[in-house]
Amino acid sequence: MRRGLPARMLAGLALGAIAGAAAHAYLGDAPALARVVELVTEPIGALFLRSLFMLVIPLIVSGLALGIAGLGDLGRLGRIGLRTLAYTVTASFIAVLLGVTLVNLVRPGDGLSAEARTRLLARAATTPLAPTAAPRGGLDFFLNLVPSNVVGPAFTIGFLPAREDITSKASYSATESIMTAVEAVPEGAVVVIDARGDLVSGTVGDILVEMLKRRGAKGLITDGAVRDLAGLRRVGLPIWAAANGAPEAIVGLHYSRHSVHIGCGGVLVMPNDTIIADEDGAVLIPAGLTDGYAEQVTAKVNYELFVLEKMAQGRGLKGLYPSDAATEQEYSEWSKSKFY
Repeated sequence: MRRGLPARMLAGLALGAIAGAAAHAYLGDAPALARVVELVTEPIGALFLRSLFMLVIPLIVSGLALGIAGLGDLGRLGRIGLRTLAYTVTASFIAVLLGVTLVNLVRPGDGLSAEARTRLLARAATTPLAPTAAPRGGLDFFLNLVPSNVVGPAFTIGFLPAREDITSKASYSATESIMTAVEAVPEGAVVVIDARGDLVSGTVGDILVEMLKRRGAKGLITDGAVRDLAGLRRVGLPIWAAANGAPEAIVGLHYSRHSVHIGCGGVLVMPNDTIIADEDGAVLIPAGLTDGYAEQVTAKVNYELFVLEKMAQGRGLKGLYPSDAATEQEYSEWSKSKFY
């Protein structure tokens, strides 16, 4: 017996999910799989969805027109609209009520240790989407690489000025080199490179960045240059750099050590300091102070949400931003209703 369309659609969804899970389990981050996704599955999926939207919207409009025409008495249209609106509002209210009730009953996150919170924050860092179009310039390239946020402990790498008698391609094969440093990066770390502000010598290229991504690094920050822009765009690891340059690092820099105190962009960076970065730049929170800063940042963000909500209601800035005593009391009540 021939199966109906819903059964075939369900079977297709199940087969797609199984195929995707199997590809991820057996191929993982294999370049061949990434190319198939980029050149085959994503274009086909986008084409399917766009074709679907192109068909669905006219069908909805024509369906509404036929339905209204079939009513006969246009007075019934108002009653049907009111019932539909009441149903939508009721369903939305029930959904919100269930969500708020469950959050307050379960209280997810309570009892987590500081270490667990830091680890979960690092895992929640947004993965960037590699830009599909060629960037207009170096600045656009770096902006396109940066995701909404990256959080993780710092893994530091230091460089010294190059010296002709010891800085050469042979240094790449030394017992301690930039290669060994990259292979020592732990999962979830944000790599911070002290390039001494050198804007010519490319500290890393696509091969080393590919290795960083495979090791689970969250991103890379340097006060120097990076190279191989096309390859970096393909890899897609979040990068904050001062410039891009074609020459290798050995042109002006000599690898020193990793997991040591360094200076990057005029800031002292110690191993395992917490790095937080987004489209606006990067900040450092000293190790051991994350919890205190997290509470302060959360309070500031929540207050700004309160300010935006009040402004949307037509309120002016006076007494609101910055707040006066009356507004602080109002915010206290507002935050209790929103977050507790």
